[in-house]
Amino acid sequence: MKKLSFLASELARAERKKRSLENLLETGKISQAVFDKLIGEVEEEIAETEKWRELQVHQTAQTVDRLKNIAEILERHLSKVEIDFSVGEIDEEQFKREKEIYDSGIKYLRMETESLERAFKMFSRKKVSPKKGFHFYEGIGRPTGQIALNLEDFAKKTRTIPLVCLEFHQERGDFANWIRDVFNEHSLAETIEKLKERGENLRRKIIEVIEGPEQSYTFPCPKCGKETAPKKTWKMAGRPNRAGKRLQLTIGHYKCPNCGKSFRKALAKDRI
Repeated sequence: MKKLSFLASELARAERKKRSLENLLETGKISQAVFDKLIGEVEEEIAETEKWRELQVHQTAQTVDRLKNIAEILERHLSKVEIDFSVGEIDEEQFKREKEIYDSGIKYLRMETESLERAFKMFSRKKVSPKKGFHFYEGIGRPTGQIALNLEDFAKKTRTIPLVCLEFHQERGDFANWIRDVFNEHSLAETIEKLKERGENLRRKIIEVIEGPEQSYTFPCPKCGKETAPKKTWKMAGRPNRAGKRLQLTIGHYKCPNCGKSFRKALAKDRI
């Protein structure tokens, strides 16, 4: 899963370079000759990264199948142990010991399978056209100009778009409807639909649902855009509001592994 995330990050970085070159050409800051020379290198980088990502997706799918087969074998063995105990062929002590072993193995395999399937679905999905993409608005008639073309892209946009935009779409059920209608992801859409959080907590929960809890505190560096995990997190009490209620803030300290930029983010706000 980490390889998939890394390759997706590298692909996004290469695509940003391509867009930057196109903007430089359009604004006349570089000549067509310079553009032609540089764009070939970037497109080659994109093609190579796409090739490796497709390979990793294929290997992930094979791993998921193997884990499912092993889990089925353990379930059959567990069923046999339960039958043997029910007919008196093994005693209670042996039954409990073997059942605990099989239960632990099955639980672990299921967790690994779910994690890999989530990554597989997200990174194997092709981008949709801008027409079918999710267009972010801050309100009726107030577009942000941001468009998400798949769930990976959606998670990335979710990290940076204004909170008013997130809350506007969540209250209307727009996120769930798009995920359900465009990608046919009914379970994921239902989970998104049930989120009742607001503010930064809503942002964090959406990312958790799509990418997993381990990715919910990862943010792009404000200087170079590199996805960066926090070096440390801590909680602190915020000032009381007008009603006298206080919030507990979760703060993250970041240092970009690419450019060395240090920055902080408010990761969550909880009432205390």
